[in-house]
Amino acid sequence: MRVGDTAIFIGGDIFIAHTIEYQNELWLVPEWLIVQVHGEQFAMPERIIPLVLLPFEEQKRPNWDRIVPRGLTKELLTGAPSPEELDRLGILLKPDIRYPVGVETRNMHPDPTSH
Repeated sequence: MRVGDTAIFIGGDIFIAHTIEYQNELWLVPEWLIVQVHGEQFAMPERIIPLVLLPFEEQKRPNWDRIVPRGLTKELLTGAPSPEELDRLGILLKPDIRYPVGVETRNMHPDPTSH
């Protein structure tokens, strides 16, 4: 279940990523994939990153519900992390989590109000 959006501070930029609850934890979803399963389309996370291992803070703003002020790079969010990074940060690649197409899913994007 999607529970909100998280602002991720990388360098001088702010990116917004969806946050979901999975296995009783909060996870970042930087990118969604549209897949077809048995003739039905679903949105599935390309990767999820557990917030519990990151320095996040609850912070209600118009565009986000929490922030990660440091600890992530754009490469970790959308690139090819090494096996060590996957293990250290608990990143799961292509977990079997499905949302019906039509549920709001949006890939990580720059915060339009930060410039």
